[in-house]
Amino acid sequence: MDITNCINNGRVLDLARQSEFGNTFSYDFSAWVEQYGEGSLGWLFRRPGETDAYLLPSVTEGNVSTATFTATETEKDGLGQLEVFYINTGQTQKRVSASLGVQIPATMQATGAVPSPWESYVDAVHEDAVAAEEARQNAEESATSASESAQSAQEALQSLEDMTATASVDANVGTPSVQVTKTEDEETGVTNLDFAFHNLKGEKGDTGDVNLITFDLDPETGHLYANYTYDNSEIQFYLTNNGHIEVEIA
Repeated sequence: MDITNCINNGRVLDLARQSEFGNTFSYDFSAWVEQYGEGSLGWLFRRPGETDAYLLPSVTEGNVSTATFTATETEKDGLGQLEVFYINTGQTQKRVSASLGVQIPATMQATGAVPSPWESYVDAVHEDAVAAEEARQNAEESATSASESAQSAQEALQSLEDMTATASVDANVGTPSVQVTKTEDEETGVTNLDFAFHNLKGEKGDTGDVNLITFDLDPETGHLYANYTYDNSEIQFYLTNNGHIEVEIA
């Protein structure tokens, strides 16, 4: 609820019944900012039948401040007093305020405890300060982490630039292995990695089975021929004088 006009016109504000809460009020203090310069707005409330007022937690966006009544503010029925006050931040501080009556109807619902003066306001300020400090620490940690990552990347790149590699392979037979030797040139600071591979040639395998076919000369035709039996089949090969091979399977 915007209570700017209510305060300016001196009206009494009617709230929900006693012990009911959730009433949210906003006040536009643009006129005070224009007249007195930048500053902050606070809310004071004096419950019906009491002499002491206390600060209400509030939230400010731009030149509009908002506060919310809880069951504590509506614990007692009757006419209370709500005041908004403004303090500028100039070299010469000024305080201005405006107030209005708050009528709280009675109810049969049980009531709660009264907070000590300024307690709610101090708690709210403390929570804001803690949140701001945590945000600052998180920002510093993020910046530190980014700087360390950049430094690590630079060191890794420099390490690769200052490194060479050589390799050799022998002709020996046996179990394959590799030997790595690291050396560093004292003058240039360049590191060299030498990879020596051994026994990459495997053991010689067994010779496969070879079936030889013997050709005979046919004196009548002058051709070469041979008989070969495979899987109970007789195969005959004829080598003619024109270089062709004829095959008969019986």
